[in-house]
Amino acid sequence: MKLSAISKTSWGLLAAALMLWVLLFWPTLVQLESVWQGSDTYSHAYFIPLIVLWLLHRGQAGSTELPKADWRPLILLLPLLFLWLIGFASDTGALAQLAAIVCLQLILVGWMGLRLAKHHQFAVFYLIFMLPFGEELHPILQNITADLSVWFLHLASIPVFREGLYLTTPVGHFEVAVACSGLRFLITSLAIGTLYAHLTYQSLWRQLLFLVALILFSVLANGLRAFLLIYIAEQTNMAYGFGDDHYVYGWLVFGLVLLIMFWLGGKFSDYPTESTEQTTTVPATDKPIEHQTAATQISGIAQGFTLLQFCYLAALFAGFMLWRQSLPLATVPATPSAALLASDAMPAADSDWGIEFVASQKQSLLKTADGFEFFRAEYAHRQQQGELVSWSNKLFKAKHWTITARRPWQHNGLEAEVITLKSLGGNSRTLLYWYQVGDQTTVSSWRVKLAQTVALLSGSSAVGQFNAVSVNAELNLDDQKLQQAVQRLQQWETAHGG
Repeated sequence: MKLSAISKTSWGLLAAALMLWVLLFWPTLVQLESVWQGSDTYSHAYFIPLIVLWLLHRGQAGSTELPKADWRPLILLLPLLFLWLIGFASDTGALAQLAAIVCLQLILVGWMGLRLAKHHQFAVFYLIFMLPFGEELHPILQNITADLSVWFLHLASIPVFREGLYLTTPVGHFEVAVACSGLRFLITSLAIGTLYAHLTYQSLWRQLLFLVALILFSVLANGLRAFLLIYIAEQTNMAYGFGDDHYVYGWLVFGLVLLIMFWLGGKFSDYPTESTEQTTTVPATDKPIEHQTAATQISGIAQGFTLLQFCYLAALFAGFMLWRQSLPLATVPATPSAALLASDAMPAADSDWGIEFVASQKQSLLKTADGFEFFRAEYAHRQQQGELVSWSNKLFKAKHWTITARRPWQHNGLEAEVITLKSLGGNSRTLLYWYQVGDQTTVSSWRVKLAQTVALLSGSSAVGQFNAVSVNAELNLDDQKLQQAVQRLQQWETAHGG
């Protein structure tokens, strides 16, 4: 594909369409970039647009096709925009970000046309790695890392006692924390490995086989890394393994895994070698290749988005932009009200288990003489800052506590979850919690987001709540006591107009 054969009008309409995309999705894009900036797991996403541009430039040499806009991808934008609006209205960042990136892919495919888009399909697909995904895998990966660490320690004849994510050896106590789950390593490996597989293999099954092997090897390597840190600490009486060298060992393992996988993967490449390419015969054609290229250029010089297609995009984006701006937006008070439960309620920072809900409209913590703690936070369905379900909200302080057990709990239509926490010091707590929107109670984040979206779009005045009851686990909190605790919380809510 010769760039010079594409008209300036076609380039201009594409640039204008991309500007409309940025304007409509600007709040979502700002939120997306803040995730990249705030988490090392997704810092690689800054390079994805540059890699995609390089892939598109690289792919030009292999195609004589020119863009020929297609209506079909552009029609698919309509349901995607509704999906984005639902995610935007409910503050479901993952849904809004996914819809925004897929809309970008559809715009590119619509401008190129299906024939040219098929040639550049990997470059368009690779934009998906701009999305932050995989956070829900942290608990699974933490448990796998703990399992592998225990297995390796047994192989090394080191006695170990495991309780949840805590590992105790003769030299000390260790926790498989969130940072030790290996998610950062896994996501980065997947992004790099997908690009490597595309450049190394032609067949899809080889690409998928390499990625599966890379994922399995990455998970195994992270377990080995955690074991080595414990082993080094065990052999040096905690002198090494958990200082600054902790990060050095992690990056060494990461680099070693990639080098091994790329070295092994390169041996099974199915692309023709240089000598094979030199002996490949060129099939005969009716006219010289340069004449075919020139003819293709002449016939396609005015192709790309037509003015009618661009007007359709502009009208579609303008309509959803007006709809976006019409959604109500609540302002977060400088100091959240603490009068939800009782006049003697206190800040959440005083809780014994470290609960933290950021930028709520109202929140309070109440401690009772018999050892109970009650927490409640309220959020508008759409706020300028903060949201009811968010990665920044913490149910407990992860540095001090780990979950040793969890189970669903129901009573009189209330759907909640009970978890048991344990600290490195051996203390235990029982925690009962649930979300509530109107009359609906749940612990499912997706059900909360859906209920908030329905309430927002229907004009309901109901607020979103998070409720929690916590007590020292040594009090043997059974279901009857949990029921009594929930009733006390509901009675305080009624008495104080909650």
